[in-house]
Amino acid sequence: AVFGVSSQQEVATNIALSWVMRRSDTVLRDQVEEFLHHQAMSERPVQIAQSDWQSILQRGSIRMVTLYQPDTFFIWKGQQFGLEYELAQKFAKRHRLILDVILAHSRTELQQLLLNREADFAAALLIPEQLDSRLEASRPVMQTNSQMIGRSPHDGQFVPADLHLQRIRVIPDSIHQATLVTWQKAGIGLTIDIAKPHSSTSELIDSVMNGSMDYAIIDDYQYRLQRQWREGMVGLMTLESLQDRVWAVRQGDTSLLNQINQFWRQNGETSAIRFIRQKYLQSVKTESLFTEAYQAVVRDGSFSPYDDWVQKYARYYNFDWRLILAVISQESRFDPNAVSVSGARGLMQVTDVAAEEIGIHDLFEPKSAIHAGVKYLDWVRTRFEPSLDIRERIWLSLAAYNGGIGHIRAARELAVEMGLDPNRWFGHVEKATIALSQQPGRRLDAAQVTDYVRRVRNYYDSYVRLTDVESSTVALADRSGSLDDRRNTHTTRRTD
Repeated sequence: AVFGVSSQQEVATNIALSWVMRRSDTVLRDQVEEFLHHQAMSERPVQIAQSDWQSILQRGSIRMVTLYQPDTFFIWKGQQFGLEYELAQKFAKRHRLILDVILAHSRTELQQLLLNREADFAAALLIPEQLDSRLEASRPVMQTNSQMIGRSPHDGQFVPADLHLQRIRVIPDSIHQATLVTWQKAGIGLTIDIAKPHSSTSELIDSVMNGSMDYAIIDDYQYRLQRQWREGMVGLMTLESLQDRVWAVRQGDTSLLNQINQFWRQNGETSAIRFIRQKYLQSVKTESLFTEAYQAVVRDGSFSPYDDWVQKYARYYNFDWRLILAVISQESRFDPNAVSVSGARGLMQVTDVAAEEIGIHDLFEPKSAIHAGVKYLDWVRTRFEPSLDIRERIWLSLAAYNGGIGHIRAARELAVEMGLDPNRWFGHVEKATIALSQQPGRRLDAAQVTDYVRRVRNYYDSYVRLTDVESSTVALADRSGSLDDRRNTHTTRRTD
C-alpha cells in the first residue's frame, strides 16, 4: 500500500502532483509533508516593475531594498525599526505611498536586486563611490566620520603612533584603508588587515573583542549604536574625514531620483528627520521598546521573547513558525495581557469558546496562550479539505480563525453562486465574504476579516524574507531530535 503526499502545485492541465511512498513510512511522510508545506508557503513570485515616478504613484507603493541589520531595518514584536526604514517611511508617507521592504543578504545582492527592477530604490547607508556604475546616488541622506575601536582598558590619549606593530581591520576599498596606508608611509609599522567582502560591522567588532585583531575602524554611527550593548568596546580616535551616505536608483529613473532629492532638500533638516537620526545615531533612548528591540537584534537576532515557544508548537502542529509569528504580530503585537473588545485574550487572542473547545484556559500565560492559539488554528484547519492547495487552506483557515468557521463556509458556498472559486481566498472567497456580510441579519465584519488575512500574510512575507527556507527547515529538524523521537511526537501530538 502506498500513501500520496500532494505538493498542491498545479500544472497547466490542472493535474495536482503528488509524491508517493509506502504507507508504513510514517516518519518519512511527516518529513515530506513538513517540507512541502514550508516550500509552498514560502514561495513568492519575483515582481518586476517600472520605477518611474508615475508608475509608482499608480500602484500606490514604493519598494525599498535594504539589509537586515540594526542601522537599516529589523523587526521586534511585530514592529519594524531601523534608521533607513524610518527615513523611508517619512518619504513614502509624504507621497501617500505604502513602503514595501525587500531584503538583500549583502550590498552586492542589494545593488543587483535594484538593477533587476525588483526594487525601486536602495537604502542601506550607501557610499556613493562604492555604487555600481549603472546606479545613481541621491543627495546625501546624512554624513558620518569614522572611529578607531579597541578593547578596554586603554589609558591615556590615543595617537596614531600607538598603532606601531598592531593589526587593524578595515572594510576593503574604504577611505579607512587609504588613511592607514598614509600612516604606514609616515613610518608607523602597522599591519592592515582587509576584511572579507560584505563583512558586517558586527564581524569587525567581534574580531577586536575576541582578540583576533588589535583594532578596527568602523563608522562612527555604528560605534555610537553598538557601544551601548558592547561591554569592553572603547572608541579611541575619531577620524575626521566625513563621508556622504545616500540612497540609490537605477540610471534613467530620473523622475524618481528628482523626487528623492527634492524630499531631502526640503526635509533633510526638519525636526522629525533630526529626531530619527538622533534616535539611532546618538543613542537617544526615547522609548523602552526601541531599546529592547535593538538589544534583541544585536544579541541573537530574535523576533520576540517567545520565539522558542512559537517554534515548538508550530512544529508540533505542523505549521510554519513564521506564520505563527505573523498571527501574534497581528493579534496582540506580542502583548501577553492583550484583551479585545469581544473578550479574546492573550498573545493569539483566543476566545473563551475556543479555549473550551481545545481545553486550554490559561490564556495570559505566554506558553499556554501560544499553545492554545496554535492548537485552535490547527483545529480550524482540519475543517477544510486536505486536498486544498496548501496556501489557500491556510488563508481560509486564517479567515475562519478571525471571522468564524460558519461564516467562511457560507462564503465559500456563496462564491460558487457568484461564479468565483470556492477554493481560493484572495479575490474569490474574499469577495464572497464581503457580499455575505451585506445579507440581512448576518453579523459579520467582512472588512475586519479581509484586512486580517492580508495583514497576517504581509507579516508572514516579512518573516519569510528575513529567513531562508533551507536554514529554517534545518533548524526545525535539529530541534526535533531523533527519528524515534519524531515518531513518538507525531503519534501523540493531538491527544493532549
